Amino acid sequence: MTTEITQVETLIDIALQLAADHPRRVRRLVLESPLLPLAGRAPLPPVPAVRVLARAQFLLWLTTKVPAVVKLAAGAPPAQLAKDDADELNAINATMFPLAPRRAGTVHDRATVARHALADRIPVSGITAPVLIINAAHALLAPHDDVERFSARLSDARTLELDHGGHVLIGNVETLRRAVIDFLDAGR
Repeated sequence: MTTEITQVETLIDIALQLAADHPRRVRRLVLESPLLPLAGRAPLPPVPAVRVLARAQFLLWLTTKVPAVVKLAAGAPPAQLAKDDADELNAINATMFPLAPRRAGTVHDRATVARHALADRIPVSGITAPVLIINAAHALLAPHDDVERFSARLSDARTLELDHGGHVLIGNVETLRRAVIDFLDAGR
């Protein structure tokens, strides 16, 4: 039995590991806004800060309003976001709350999974499935050069670089839907 995988955020690390460990079980792999090994330092909050924010839900909610965080997430400061894009970002942010059921997983993702992904510990040369990497231009968590360097290590990789949208690819729902459907359908 083979599996098609579409993973987002920190699950990307798990998807890459699965594809590397079991190449015959993964037909296609989609990585959206991946956290990949970087040439520079990742702009991630320190683990102790994540622990505090995970316990203080109101503080975490406040961080979603900080202009620098909005720019990281949406690709533009709040004042420059179109109303539809701001509404989409607010809807995405709302899915984080209540955080309590996912608190331990959130801290684990930052403390363990992100460190694993950034340390480049996955033998991606063993991945034989076609991989589609979708990312926004000027993304801070996976800059263009790092995505290109990573995709060159894969035997069959395609990249789709969107001209806007930040880490959560705001304003690109239809483009994303079409790209993923076309990519997955090509493997049938």
